[in-house]
Amino acid sequence: MSRKADTYLFRDQWMTLGEISELVGVSYNTVWRRVDGWVVRDSFKQRRPKGVLWTFQGKSQSISAWAKELAINESTLRDRVGQSGWSIERALSEPITTPADQTRRRRNLKAIKRVCVAFRTGGQSKTFQNSPGTGGGRHARHLQSEERP
Repeated sequence: MSRKADTYLFRDQWMTLGEISELVGVSYNTVWRRVDGWVVRDSFKQRRPKGVLWTFQGKSQSISAWAKELAINESTLRDRVGQSGWSIERALSEPITTPADQTRRRRNLKAIKRVCVAFRTGGQSKTFQNSPGTGGGRHARHLQSEERP
């Protein structure tokens, strides 16, 4: 013969300790310690989400929930908004860049800077000193000295 589970009065309803623990989100033992006769003392606080909720496209979630959903590191999202000053919309919608993308971007920026320096100095920069040129017979110095109509 199976034993019927004891029920206790909690928030004006008769419930088992297991049901109460599921309802308030605490362990069975914590609920058991608060039993006073046939009544369970209701000193349980309502659980609230910790931290700030970010709203994007009509949906509000914590930063960690957005990070999981979008597969972006949580610290990346915090840095985008906190340190870089991005809007929440931009931080959540812009894809992450891979290390290879970052390396490619750095190399391109260096090459652009070298070309700009060469143009400003009339082709006399260290980078382009012994450059054979493009074969067109003209270089930045000729372009700068020509009269413009």
